[in-house]
Amino acid sequence: FVFVKVENVNGKDVSIVAVQNIIKDIIETKKKKNPLTDKEIAEILEKRGLILSQRTVTNYREAMKLLPTYLRKKI
Repeated sequence: FVFVKVENVNGKDVSIVAVQNIIKDIIETKKKKNPLTDKEIAEILEKRGLILSQRTVTNYREAMKLLPTYLRKKI
């Protein structure tokens, strides 16, 4: 078992589980009519001090079995 972590802009380690929980919270609190893209989520995380690429956000979202934007959209 390998403990994987992300470093924030202050140089402190943040666990991937914590980052995934933040991503899940961002997705769940956004309006379902206009869900955020993985790129937009990455931008929000950057404002919170966590630098992740869009692809990394996609990987974490998929690992949590959260749907992509077009499938999360509800009319």
